[in-house]
This record gives sequence, structure tokens and C-alpha cells, in this order.
Amino acid sequence: MQFLKSGSILSALTLLAVQASAQETTAPEAASADVAPAAVGASGLEEVVVSATKRQESLQRVPVSVNAIPGSQLQQEGIVRLQDMQLPSLTVQEGGIGNSVFIRGIGSGINPGFEQSAGTYVDGIYRGRGQLSRAPLFDVERIELLRGPQTTLFGKNSVAGAINVTSAAPTSTLDGYVTALYDFDLEETQFEGAISGPLGDRVRGRLSGRATQADGFVENLTSGKNEPRRDDTSVRGQLAFDVTDNLTATLKAEVSEFNKEGRGIEIYNERPAAAGPFTGLTYAQILRALGSDPSVLNNTLDYKRSGGPEKSDNRSEEYALTLDWAIGEHTLTAITGYSTYNFNELCDCDFTGANVFNVGLDEDFNQFSQEIRFASSQGNKLDYIVGAYYENTDLEYRDSILINQTSILVPLINAMAPGGGTAIANTATPRVFTQDESGSSAFARLTWNATDDLHLNFGVRAAYEEKDASRTLTITGIDGTPLAGAAAVVAPAVYAQVFNVRAHSLSGSRDGWKPCRPSACSTT
Repeated sequence: MQFLKSGSILSALTLLAVQASAQETTAPEAASADVAPAAVGASGLEEVVVSATKRQESLQRVPVSVNAIPGSQLQQEGIVRLQDMQLPSLTVQEGGIGNSVFIRGIGSGINPGFEQSAGTYVDGIYRGRGQLSRAPLFDVERIELLRGPQTTLFGKNSVAGAINVTSAAPTSTLDGYVTALYDFDLEETQFEGAISGPLGDRVRGRLSGRATQADGFVENLTSGKNEPRRDDTSVRGQLAFDVTDNLTATLKAEVSEFNKEGRGIEIYNERPAAAGPFTGLTYAQILRALGSDPSVLNNTLDYKRSGGPEKSDNRSEEYALTLDWAIGEHTLTAITGYSTYNFNELCDCDFTGANVFNVGLDEDFNQFSQEIRFASSQGNKLDYIVGAYYENTDLEYRDSILINQTSILVPLINAMAPGGGTAIANTATPRVFTQDESGSSAFARLTWNATDDLHLNFGVRAAYEEKDASRTLTITGIDGTPLAGAAAVVAPAVYAQVFNVRAHSLSGSRDGWKPCRPSACSTT
């Protein structure tokens, strides 16, 4: 609904006629994953070790607000993606035209030019794009939710916090597991497994994967199908080499495909228009009066919805090389990563079964990153860690409003502006956004262990970034061909009135240093 708020002609049909709410429905048995920082065992409290400070450290000593969730609990609770984690202060949203992550209510939203302010890091590789919040979780050692600014050690845009994911590592002894699940109500099948062990005197390997298929838990009354239907497949391979007694190299390759058909959104709380040509009618009643499917009249939260065809096809790849070199009492760590993904989506963006309009979206993204850290041993009077980070990314994002010949907008707009509806029949508004970014930073963190009970931490990070971006929007035929004749003149005027969309072309560049803010350079 927000997408159309500025329309004047269409608002006579929709936004002046109705004030409705749309809520994403979650599965009836949504998993909860809030755990205490330590587990009680026969011998007392069991120490929990986390890497929230870029080194292995007891959770009790970490000066950060952290929720640590072991991989065993993720399996027990059936958590397969970030959105399943019902942690305090964490919100992961799959929206109609974008995805976002919020920690303590702070996030970047769905602007494709922004990285998420709640950054996700998997084995030291930054995943800043909102779309990757949909990626499956599997064979995980632990997940750490770090609340509050994490810009000193994690950097980038992580001013809201960070989600730090650590994959299960190759083992020196033969190990493995297989799990299988079938849900009779949702007709869901899940298979997950891993095998790990030595491949030689100095080589260890681990191969893991997950496959999930589900028919969904919301009934689409328009199509007669259950939604959202998911089909996810992920494979990860790791090799760990003891190059020398002091140097270990770990190679990781991970490929995932996560696809979804339909949506788990229900419209509710519709209220009739108080004024205008549709006074007293709700949006659903107007759509039904215009000949739409009777399913549009469902506006209660009952795990049933009205909706047109929607899909989201995603593929991601990630490759990483991690070097850990023990130099005396110090450790040098280098992480080189390359990640890429692409997605293609179709959104029925009025979220009903009526043929009003669709939005097509797709994105291609590539990222190369290099991080180097030099850390002292722990337990000294002064502990420290210093490092540098470099990143280069390129992004191409495309979206388009799609109006076909049989859209109810065609006769409606013709009735208000003769010929206007015909002009936008079978048209689209392809918008292309490209962005190239490169950035580098240096950081340091010093811990003064004044006493056994008092530890003072100071951190600083300085970053320099350059971004070049451009955006163009044209109004074309639905197949991308240029408009001709009267349609080339009338269609742009109709789109400007109905959708507040106008053809344009613009570009720009930004660069500068970003020393960390006082909130991120704190003493604890």
C-alpha cells in the first residue's frame, strides 16, 4: 500500500477507499531460541566460549551484550534461517520488495543502495545485503547476536549490532551426523547431514549440506495452494591444512539455492473509506465490485489469504581462505573472501488476488574482501588486536512495475481519463540501479586488565570508502520495447499521476573518511 501512497487517480480506487494493514504470518509453531549464557551441568556452570571480540573468549569476559546459541539448539528448535530466531531485540523481515534486519529497532530498511546497519558475518565474511538474510542456516557451531554498535572490530555499517555465525569446523577424528524430518501438517521434509574427519596427516575435511521442501502454512484462497512453498538446497565443503606446526590454512566453498513461491502475508483490519467516490466501501469490496475473485474479501488473520502468483529464486556462492599463523605469543589471521549472489522475484504488490499490478525485481551482487588481524595472547596486563580490512563490491539492481492488458486499472483509469488506461496497458517501468564500492579501514582494540575484576577496553576504527552509483528509469512496453505513438506521450503522464513515477537518469559519487563515532569508540 505504501508503494502507491502518492497516486492520485489510483488512490480513488485504493488508498482513499481503504486504510488496511498487512501482516506477515509466521508459522503456528514458530521456534524460540533465547538461551542463557551458560548451561548447568553436573559439575556446575559450563563455560561458553564466543568470538564476539574476534578471538576465542569466555562469554563472561566479553564486554558486549551477547546472546550465544549453540548449533545443537538450532537443530533441536528447527531453526533453518535467521527469521526463525525469536531472539529479544532481533527482527528479520521478508518484505514485499525488500528484506531487512533490525537490532533494538535500528536498521537500514530496504533501500538497495544501503548495507544493513545490523551486519551479518559468517566465518568472518561480511554479508551486508538484506537478501542474504533469507539464506539457510546449517551445520552451525554457534550463532552470536551482538547488540549495540560493533563498528570497531566488525566495521562497515554495523552500528545497530552484528550477527556472528560460526560454521562447524573440520575435525581430526571421524565424525558426522544425519537428521531427517517430516511434518505431516505442513508436508515439509528436511534432510541435513555432515561428515568430517582426517584426510591425511596434516589435512582435515568436512562436507555438509541441507535440503528442505515445504508446502507452506497459509492457504491461498485464490490459487487453492498452500504458501509460502519453499525449496532450499545448500552444500558446504571445507579443507583444513596444517601447512606447518604454526600455520593452518582453511578453504571453504559454499553454494546455496533458496527459492520461495507465494507469500505468508495476510491483510487485516480493513476500514471503509470515509470520503470520496467509494465512501463506505473497503478495498476488498471495491475489488470485488470490479469483478475480482471472491477471495479478496478475506481480511481476517486465519492463515488464509488472497494473492496472485509470486516467486523468489535465489542463488548464492561464497569462497573463503583463512590463514591462522602462530608467531610466538601472537596470532596473525588473514581472511580472504569472495561472495556472489543473484535473485529474481515477482511480487503481487497489492497483496490480493485481484489483477492490479505486479513488480518484478532482480539483483546481481559480487564482493571481494580481505581482512588481516594481529593479536596478542590473552591474560596479559595489556591485550591488544590490530588489523586492516579491504572490500570491493559491484551491484546491479533492477525493478519494474508491470501492468498487463487485463489489469483492473485499465478500465478504471479509462473511466476517469479516457485513453489513459489503454496507454498503460501492457507497459512497465524498468529501473536500473548500479553501484561500485571500494573501501579500506584500519582498527585497533586495547584491553587493560587492571585487576581480576576490572577490565578497561578502548577501540578505534578509521575507514575510507568510495561509491559510484547511477540510476535510470524508463517507461516501456511490458516486454521492454520502446513505446510509440500516443502511448509514448500519454503513458508517462499517467504513471506520473497514478504512481508518482517519472522517467529519469542520474548518477553520482561519494567518498570520505569515516572515523568511528563516540558511541563506537567507548570504554567499558
